[in-house]
Amino acid sequence: MKNVILVAVFLVTAWAGQAVYAQQGFGTNTPDKSAAVEIFSTKRGLLIPRISIPDLSQAAPVTSPATSLLVYNEPTGGATTEPGFYYWDGTKWVRFVSGNNEKQTVVDEGKNVKIDSTTVDGKTTYVVGVAGHATSDKKVLVTKYVNGTDNTDGTTSEWVDYSELINDFISAENGVSYDDVTGKITLGGTLTEATTTIATTGATNTLAITGLEDVTTYEKVMVLGAGGVLQAADLSSLVQADNGLKIGADATANEGKVILGGTLNEVTAIGTDGTNTLAITGLEATNEANKIVVAADAGGVLQTVVRSISGTIAANTALATDVAGYNSYVQEVNLTTTLGGTDWTLTLPDAVAANTGQVINVKIMNEDDNHSGYLNIIDNTGTLTYGALPFQGWVLKSNGTSWLIVGRN
Repeated sequence: MKNVILVAVFLVTAWAGQAVYAQQGFGTNTPDKSAAVEIFSTKRGLLIPRISIPDLSQAAPVTSPATSLLVYNEPTGGATTEPGFYYWDGTKWVRFVSGNNEKQTVVDEGKNVKIDSTTVDGKTTYVVGVAGHATSDKKVLVTKYVNGTDNTDGTTSEWVDYSELINDFISAENGVSYDDVTGKITLGGTLTEATTTIATTGATNTLAITGLEDVTTYEKVMVLGAGGVLQAADLSSLVQADNGLKIGADATANEGKVILGGTLNEVTAIGTDGTNTLAITGLEATNEANKIVVAADAGGVLQTVVRSISGTIAANTALATDVAGYNSYVQEVNLTTTLGGTDWTLTLPDAVAANTGQVINVKIMNEDDNHSGYLNIIDNTGTLTYGALPFQGWVLKSNGTSWLIVGRN
């Protein structure tokens, strides 16, 4: 009973002292006044609770941890967090970092590199850029192999003039030239590839060459051959003339020109109307009985016909088929006959538009009446006239619908 009373008295006394001083000492009776708890030992340490934290953003496995709660993380069961001392900052577990396990980042300027840094709230931001050339413009920063004297990979950087870079790395060929003094790339040079293609697309992306020199003589022209290849060709080899046209002969005023002259080898029509007519000026005047040019009814085909023909009426004669050279366009037809003891018939062609204005002169050549035969002249309506007198004659003319007797001869 005495022992129980002594223990109780001791605990009450200890509690009372704690309440008064609010300090505890472990291994010492005189804890430092600045510490709520002081542990003193020369051979042992303080063993912090060991837990496994699977997710540093979650409190688990601790329930409602107080801010600044200290634990040692020993990941188990597949947890991938780093082991070490952690404290709860109110929202997550924060690891204590020391010089032994802290990764240090050193940012140092290399050759031709500049680094600008800004620090805000303990956070430093580094901006790495290229250091400009200090003395001149128009420089280009390039890498240069120097056998590892500056970098472990054997290269360094160097500012060079851009023209020097172009001279070293740019070459021009296949129709393009480069001037290493002016630094300009221009058209001009020998084509070194089999085929050089410049593609154009539709009416928008086209190719134009302006300012070409005017020529006064016909020399060679550029043409596209098979596959779009440009070639030089004589103009005469490109132009063909046919069907009434021809190419002017070399060394003449018409050299290289397409002019009229030649044989028609296909049906050819030139359309005219009351306004758009066809005229040939400067025709040669003539007094000779040459042929005349007429247009046939069918398609206006031009034809040549003689101005007049002559023939003889013997027995029954059809003018359209029995008199040589007759056609509807002959202006004048002269026919003679010498009658005997038999009546003869001259059958005229139908009066149509084609023979409008055609004149037929018919003459009986008998000098006396010692004959009994008559000459009957027949048109498309029947007997137009008849006669048998010596030297009797008629002048007949077509008005396009009938034959008329317009005179005697």
